[in-house]
Amino acid sequence: MKRKQLLLLILLCFVSSAFAQNVQVTERLSSKMKSFNPLQYTRVLILLKDRVDIESLDKHLYDINAPINYRAELVIKTLKNKAENTQAPLLTYLTYEQGYGKVRELISYWITNMIFIDATSDVITELTKRSDIEVMDLDAELEMDKPYDEKPAPDIGIESVETGLKVIKADSLWRIGITGAGRTVMNIDGGVNGSHPALSPRWWGNNGRQWYHSWYDPIAPVSTTPFDCATGGTYHGTHTMGIMCGRNSSTGDTVGVAPDAYWMAAGVTDCPGASYPSMNIAAYQWAMDPDSNAVTMDMPDVISCSWQDPTVTDECTTSIYRSTLTAVEAAGIAVVFSAGNSGPGASTITKPKNINIDSVNVFCVGNVNGNTAGYPISSSSSRGPSLCGGTGTLLIKPEVSAPEPASGQLGRDLHIHQSAEHQWHLRMWQAALHS
Repeated sequence: MKRKQLLLLILLCFVSSAFAQNVQVTERLSSKMKSFNPLQYTRVLILLKDRVDIESLDKHLYDINAPINYRAELVIKTLKNKAENTQAPLLTYLTYEQGYGKVRELISYWITNMIFIDATSDVITELTKRSDIEVMDLDAELEMDKPYDEKPAPDIGIESVETGLKVIKADSLWRIGITGAGRTVMNIDGGVNGSHPALSPRWWGNNGRQWYHSWYDPIAPVSTTPFDCATGGTYHGTHTMGIMCGRNSSTGDTVGVAPDAYWMAAGVTDCPGASYPSMNIAAYQWAMDPDSNAVTMDMPDVISCSWQDPTVTDECTTSIYRSTLTAVEAAGIAVVFSAGNSGPGASTITKPKNINIDSVNVFCVGNVNGNTAGYPISSSSSRGPSLCGGTGTLLIKPEVSAPEPASGQLGRDLHIHQSAEHQWHLRMWQAALHS
């Protein structure tokens, strides 16, 4: 009883009910609205004003050194409670319009107090007059960070270790017993080939969990086994998962930083019909609470991401991404992005990774060439400083750099995004120090 009362008290302390005068319509949605036709449907994200002050809650949990299970439960319950207690008036209106065919899709989120609609122009225009909405944004298509090519190293052989793993000294951690055992990695990418011999044995769905607590597909939710939706033979999601935890027990070949970690995945980015912010946010929400029970600890330790939203504006302050990514971090999950591949110019970190709430959030990884002496920065690797303001360490982007994988058994497409997966050795080391 005392625990429940404490949770409720803290929950009430970290809610925000500051209301501004007008709805902020983002530049890209405003531009879209200028060319509206009355029968046109448009995908829109609606961020409500009354939201949990997630940054203050996160700071409080750090200040009291909250255990991870307590942290996750409190954050999830607080966010769910806010959505349940504030969305009803707006949902009632949208459901009414849905009955007349003016809203053809309607999704409520709790990860941040947000609603997604696919609605006609008159409904969208009417929403801009409401007092309970802070931001309305276009649910625009996402992109993968652009690929680049560099001269690959020779193929890794049987019972060998990929060069990038040696560069980051992952093999040194293995020798002292830090292999990712007991940890879970995840990517939000183009899916993962769940039957790949280097990955299948450690997919959570093959290790006692329900498949739907281990694999998220917003388009085909009845797909019971992870699959890679890539076209053109790139298999990007499979490749990045391999870099995190790939190991083929039949050959002894290790390509993953954390070969003993379990994995889960969401097939969203770059998948046909799924590469939208609304579906990415749904994947983050699922990752925080796969079984819809805030008490169980079934979330991943880290989520790797390789996508960008090139047309988003105001991402530094009021965007959907700031509150979403802070919520994931507050629950105890590290989110790691590729910095992008738009260098060598300054301040070329792709959006939304230039958000700099603190020195590690949002965390992104640049790219060095691990096959050249001195490990020079790849010319195309995106550079800082962040464009989101601040001083000192807040301006530092990317937070770290890591080598791109040159080749291997899981694929041969070279992307800066795959440097992000090499940062997992940092997470393993930190986890070992605090376990």
